[in-house]
Amino acid sequence: MATTQEFRASLYIGNLDLTITERDIFQAIKDVEPEHSGDIESIKLVKDWNTGNSLGYGYINFKNVQSATIIQNKINHHQIKSKKVRCNWQRKKDEFLKEANIFSRVAPTFTDEELDTLFAGFGVILSNSYKPLTNKYIKALCQYKTKEEADRAIQGIDGKSLKGIVAKAGIFISKKDRTPKPNVLLVQSLPSSVTENDLKELFPQASSIYIYSRVFSQNGMDFKCSAITFPDHEIAKKNLEEKNGSSFKESSLSIQWFQKKKDRHNAYPQGLNLYINHIPLDVSEAALTQLFSKYGKIISLRLMLDNDKKKSLGYGYCSFESKEQTTNAQKALNGYSFQPGSSMLVEPYKTKAERMTSKSVANNTMNKAQLTYNVKTNRPKNYHTKFNNIAKKNTKKQQHAQKPQQAVIEIEPIPAEEFRTMLDDDKREAFGEKIYNYIEKAFPGINVGKITGCLRIFQE
Repeated sequence: MATTQEFRASLYIGNLDLTITERDIFQAIKDVEPEHSGDIESIKLVKDWNTGNSLGYGYINFKNVQSATIIQNKINHHQIKSKKVRCNWQRKKDEFLKEANIFSRVAPTFTDEELDTLFAGFGVILSNSYKPLTNKYIKALCQYKTKEEADRAIQGIDGKSLKGIVAKAGIFISKKDRTPKPNVLLVQSLPSSVTENDLKELFPQASSIYIYSRVFSQNGMDFKCSAITFPDHEIAKKNLEEKNGSSFKESSLSIQWFQKKKDRHNAYPQGLNLYINHIPLDVSEAALTQLFSKYGKIISLRLMLDNDKKKSLGYGYCSFESKEQTTNAQKALNGYSFQPGSSMLVEPYKTKAERMTSKSVANNTMNKAQLTYNVKTNRPKNYHTKFNNIAKKNTKKQQHAQKPQQAVIEIEPIPAEEFRTMLDDDKREAFGEKIYNYIEKAFPGINVGKITGCLRIFQE
């Protein structure tokens, strides 16, 4: 057993009533253990950042470990307001070992104090929680310090009769890490005339029944499939063992665990599936099965139909038992003709990711071929684009060249020294004469009047 020196003087308190305050927690501790309540340094209730409401847990810091140990034993499972609180040693998340966390199912007549005594007998408890589930059992979670303590608890509890009920115990696995146990069965080889009431009589424990509308043909007979859901895995497993291979309305039932599409695809080894295209629309699934079965044992064959499940879409899929059978069928039937003028395509099935990769490689090959052509012809890759741009520029130059250019008009300037020594009236007069001469030469034939009167007076 570990000593109290191995823990920090800090406790975690949880399962709190949401209306509880820090003062309520302190008062409850003071009522239970008034002698050591004075060793409390702080009580921190964790609250929502936005609303300020309590999240139902908090932390209590003490001056020493001894006082924390005494109060932890007294306050754990003590009722504060409407709930029994849980009080354990505060630990960092990385200090908890997944291998030391156990779950157990025990009789509903156990009290919290009796469960504490039961689990404490196997090692140091870092945290625990007990949750009654109906009147059948109590679900208990217990975190030990070491894996050896957890293993010792599992050996001491699992399979043992405690208070008249056989208890179960094991390492706790979080929900995201669990592999769910199936509870759905796929029933095949059902007569095409089967109804939901027939299956309810055959499987009275089923919680739901779904009959697929698609009809399968085999040996000249029509069959249907059904997905049947049971309340849990054990009931479904029992029905699988009892009903698989049994006779039902003159047909032998084939029952297996139901698998989702992605799981079915992963269940078959790669390279055993064939893609079939260019199938004549009047060819049935039975005719395809008869043709492909000559080359090996068929695991599954499906002819794709339209939404009404009546007319063929001209393509399908076939899976064989071995790669050798798949290769033989592909070599023999690729290009096979059901009737003159039709040639069937049979090739290995590719996933969407594989098809996209193949398409990308083909596009890169075409780009390289185009680049090679451009190099051979000694032209740049964007030759036509550049040529068009050059042609547009030349056209603009030609249009600009065709515009009539204005003649250059030269006016003799007024010498700066002479202009500086003129009087204001003389400046205005000289400047007006120059502008008059310019307008008269720039616009011949126009009667230009004197504009000197419109000029502003210059100032030096």
